[in-house]
Amino acid sequence: GHRFLVEYIEGGGLPVVAEILRKESVTESDRMKALQLLSNIASAGHTYKQMIGELDGIKAVCDFIRTAKTDPAHELARGLLVTLGRGNK
Repeated sequence: GHRFLVEYIEGGGLPVVAEILRKESVTESDRMKALQLLSNIASAGHTYKQMIGELDGIKAVCDFIRTAKTDPAHELARGLLVTLGRGNK
């Protein structure tokens, strides 16, 4: 679990996911999958939330919200932002 996650992040996975969220040329369905991946990473703990924040992940989520067309997409993004803001001591 965490070993794979660390390897994914160290290998540059977070910036790639953030870029996918920003690209309107990528289908909304695929961008939602990228958003779900970020949600799963954020759920792994405070350290991972911090990494998402440091790599412009929050801005990418906000960019996604701005361009998303469906309510489920907006709800998924909102849920991630709530997760990122919770339990950060």
